[in-house]
Amino acid sequence: MTRSRGTEIRALARDLTAATGTEVTATWDKNTWRMEWSNGPTTPAMRAAAGPAGQDGALQWDRVIQSDAAAVQAVRAALAGRRATPTGIDIACEDTDHPERPADEREARLAARLLDAAGGPGAGTAALAGLLTTRGLAPLVEPDLAPARPGDAAWAACVLTARYATGADADAWRMHLRTLPAAAAVAAAGTGQHTADSNGVGDGVGDGTAVLAALTLAPAARAELEARLAELDAIEAALIQAAREAGADWRTIGQALRITTKQGAQQRAMRLSRRSKMGDQVT
Repeated sequence: MTRSRGTEIRALARDLTAATGTEVTATWDKNTWRMEWSNGPTTPAMRAAAGPAGQDGALQWDRVIQSDAAAVQAVRAALAGRRATPTGIDIACEDTDHPERPADEREARLAARLLDAAGGPGAGTAALAGLLTTRGLAPLVEPDLAPARPGDAAWAACVLTARYATGADADAWRMHLRTLPAAAAVAAAGTGQHTADSNGVGDGVGDGTAVLAALTLAPAARAELEARLAELDAIEAALIQAAREAGADWRTIGQALRITTKQGAQQRAMRLSRRSKMGDQVT
């Protein structure tokens, strides 16, 4: 009877391995059969994949979270702007199918570097969270800032933010890799005011690299400014209309806009209205 049960359980483990892409092993321990696997699907997902056998109360399901999965989830939390805590990392791993799988190459690189910095495979969530709390993500991305990659807007935004961000912007970069808006980054590069953060992140970015980064980001900066100007045009047109509805004459509106004639104020209102309508059509 036991041999038949064992044969069925081992066959189930092989089927689950094939179905989920995660190695599942069946072990007999203290009069109990256990299904064991690392990372991979969550326990509810694995039991669902097992079909009716997943509801077998005599069968134990044991999922082990490895440090590589914890590193991925820690980096993911930090990139999302959240504080990576041991408890938060554990919960994310438990609730995520295949928590070891990074979302992209960048997340994979950062997670690998974080794990190395925390002591390598076997590092606990406390060590991973501690590094992110004290140092943030910025030191982990520093190797990606060189060599220069002109034309790569994401690289350019990182270079300029690492070099020029100050105050809360510098903290957001250090902890979460949140970059400056393109226009702000290019403007900062134009002033040439280098402000490396307290950990020295940004010191390694040379002047020539910063110039190439600013040129790379210039089209995005221009697009941001043009979008803001279009918004201001629409706002000004609405304010002029509101002033007219409130009883203001064109001469008074012109004075408010520092336009010397009422005809000039009317012409400005017409231009703003046309530009606003053109922007709506483009959008």
